[in-house]
Amino acid sequence: MIRATGLSKRFADVDAVESLDLHVAEGTWFLFVGHNGAGKTTTIKMLAGLLPPTSGRVLLAGLDPEKEPLRARQAMGYLPERFEPYDYLTPREYLAFVSDVHKLDRDLARARMESLLALFDLEKHASKILRGFSQGMRKKVGLCAALVHDPPVLFLDEPTATLDPPTSHLIRRVLRRLCTEGRKTVFMSTHILGLAERECDTIGVLHGGRMKLLTTPTELAAQHPGKNLEEVVLELTGGLEDERLEKFFETFK
Repeated sequence: MIRATGLSKRFADVDAVESLDLHVAEGTWFLFVGHNGAGKTTTIKMLAGLLPPTSGRVLLAGLDPEKEPLRARQAMGYLPERFEPYDYLTPREYLAFVSDVHKLDRDLARARMESLLALFDLEKHASKILRGFSQGMRKKVGLCAALVHDPPVLFLDEPTATLDPPTSHLIRRVLRRLCTEGRKTVFMSTHILGLAERECDTIGVLHGGRMKLLTTPTELAAQHPGKNLEEVVLELTGGLEDERLEKFFETFK
């Protein structure tokens, strides 16, 4: 469903992503983890066709986003880490706009919109201007927009950041069921490592633009007995933490 071959991105003299090979099968929930600046968002934007790669190729539901951008957009839903909709619209107006962009039947779009607004407890806010919404409320609207046209692939960049625990839990239940039923392939970045171990099918650890680990929760437990994902990630990507801590305490003692 999602395939990357030799995917790389270079900004000036910085290699943000280097020679990434990846295959995410249909119905899989793939969790992408790594420190800030590891290249996760850059990778997601290239996979989604929102950022041209320096080299390499992407196939999204069998489509090349560079050659068939409109068809690829129809096949995916995308939620950026910081969702900034048109703030002069209401949630209902914004979802109607997104539905029109995807050429949904008006009656079908209306039914889906109302169902999504109810799911994320947005009904009482659906006629309010987005300008006054918190980041968490905006993110709920962004999730509705990513789902309203029922795409086979979802790209979610830190979707639970800024959300309250009940909404985060709800999203996990929704995503898990969509993947289990084979209705969605989810590619999601997160810093919540416990979520990766509990919920996902596949885990990818990115560090310095390179994939350091590609595994499943079962394989992780077998290959690293007695260690959780956080400990494994720190082993793979750490090395300077103790040194920085000692310098800090030496300076402020």
